[in-house]
Amino acid sequence: MSNHPGTVKFCSHCGSTDVVKDAFAEWCTDTQQWTLAIISDENDYCLSCETSTVIRERSLVAQDSNISRSP
Repeated sequence: MSNHPGTVKFCSHCGSTDVVKDAFAEWCTDTQQWTLAIISDENDYCLSCETSTVIRERSLVAQDSNISRSP
C-alpha cells in the first residue's frame, strides 16, 4: 500500500461519490480475463443524480481535515 493519502472522486452537481465512467474492456486469451483497455474522459455519470456530470476529485487529506474530532 502506498504512503500517499489518495483522492476521492465526486459529482460536481450533488457531491456524491457514487459516480461512474464509460470504459471498454478487451478479452485476453492468455489470462482468460477481461482487461481494462480504455477509460473514457467523456460520459461521466452520477448514480445519485441519475444524470451526466463532471467528476471532480479532492485529496483525502482535505476531506479528513473537515472531520470534527472530540477532545
